[in-house]
Amino acid sequence: MNNFSKYGIIVTMVVLSAVILYSIWFVDSCPIKHVVVVNELEQYQKTMDPDLCDNLLDKIIELNEECGIEIEPIDCG
Repeated sequence: MNNFSKYGIIVTMVVLSAVILYSIWFVDSCPIKHVVVVNELEQYQKTMDPDLCDNLLDKIIELNEECGIEIEPIDCG
């Protein structure tokens, strides 16, 4: 491999790393948070665990406020 190829590979790896890091930190995380909350809601409905309920209720309220998504808060009674 000549030096040009080595530098090309290094530059490509740096650019790809930068794009991946940018997408992780700067892409709107609301859809990701929504999926997490929906999955935890399904898990809660299976287990009815009170500790999970309190944590999930906080996440639902935060999601609704930050992202404008209207998931009905659950009653932890």
